[in-house]
Amino acid sequence: QVTQRPYGIPQEVIVKSGRQIWLRSVDQEERLRIMRSNEPAAPRGQYVEEIWEGGEELDLGDSYWSKDTLAPEGATLLLQAGDTEWDGYADEPWLHQMREILDHISGRSQARPETWEVLEEAPRPEGPGGLQRFFASLVG
Repeated sequence: QVTQRPYGIPQEVIVKSGRQIWLRSVDQEERLRIMRSNEPAAPRGQYVEEIWEGGEELDLGDSYWSKDTLAPEGATLLLQAGDTEWDGYADEPWLHQMREILDHISGRSQARPETWEVLEEAPRPEGPGGLQRFFASLVG
């Protein structure tokens, strides 16, 4: 049997000092969605299935998470696994988004509203380099 290797990121993320991960509950489910983040291992759009702080699991069904809330520093976040066979790995959020869009197009399910959100802005194109500017000035 051939198994695709996970593209993704570590499934467990520890909220380090200076890192901010903003979470919010989604569709009254017992999971949270990362709304904003400056932690590369916890990108915007990823789902969090468990949070552990000080050895105790936090209740994700609590109304505390109904608005954007900062994840506690030092807490461990367990991200949604990419696949049950990929123990320890989570998919990049765009892969979850792509699966939901494909399921919607094929008629297998109705996509949730947040499926259509832009996960990250496209990078701005780089300006011309020094050599390009030089040749442009020669040609006019």
